[in-house]
Amino acid sequence: MKPISARVVVHNLGDHQAEFQKKLGAWFSLTKKGAYEFRSLLEPTEEINTHLIWLFGILDTERAFLRKLTQNGIEVVCQCRAHKSSSVLLKSKALAMAHLMGISLEIL
Repeated sequence: MKPISARVVVHNLGDHQAEFQKKLGAWFSLTKKGAYEFRSLLEPTEEINTHLIWLFGILDTERAFLRKLTQNGIEVVCQCRAHKSSSVLLKSKALAMAHLMGISLEIL
């Protein structure tokens, strides 16, 4: 069974790269494909909602900036990996936090 995980990925920052580095660079790392990612550091045995709330809780201080990025057409996605053998129930707190930041959720 694959472990449960979550990460926030930001694609194609363009002119916002310097501001992104200043505000969120400490949390995100550059991928080989040129995107920035911030992975949950929680154990893979934790529930997906726990991963999401942890990620969004850290990013909450820059909620307005993340929303500005998405409003400017920059793709910000939270990718979640859950067990294929069970259904995924996303709780309202995790969904609300993603919505407030303008972050899309993708279940893999």
